[in-house]
Amino acid sequence: MNRTIQHARRLLAAILLAIAALTDARAEQQLYIVTTDATEPQAVSLADIRKMTFDDGQLVVTLTDREPLTLPLATLQKLNFTTADITAIRAQQSPNAKALRLTIHDGRLHASGWDASRRAALTVYSTDGRRLLTVAGWQGEDIDLSQLPRAVYIIGIDSQTAKIAR
Repeated sequence: MNRTIQHARRLLAAILLAIAALTDARAEQQLYIVTTDATEPQAVSLADIRKMTFDDGQLVVTLTDREPLTLPLATLQKLNFTTADITAIRAQQSPNAKALRLTIHDGRLHASGWDASRRAALTVYSTDGRRLLTVAGWQGEDIDLSQLPRAVYIIGIDSQTAKIAR
């Protein structure tokens, strides 16, 4: 089984246990899903979820009252468990956050839309949270990631984060 999927399963199990331990049982708990291919986030009540599994590169959420929700792992941007009311109000991003686009080509991380006069700390994390690489004073130049295995990574640039697959 793919190591990335195994890490994602462990992370999801840890998140579910933490949510169960820390949340108020009276509040409605929800799974909030943001994908790259959907215009609106999806919210599912945890009470309606029978199980969540990872199968062949897909997140499968088996529900009690309707067809399973199946999402390709490659399109997932966020999975949040919350007791907060889910609304259509979205956080506002800085102009740099909207313009920044990260891509990988020939093992190199490329950032388009970054203001090269601005310095930032760029950090690459594995999906299990390990810090793999840090570049202090990064100004938008390409970063060689060819030494890293093909996997999904989290890129942190100051207070911004992005998910990329190499």
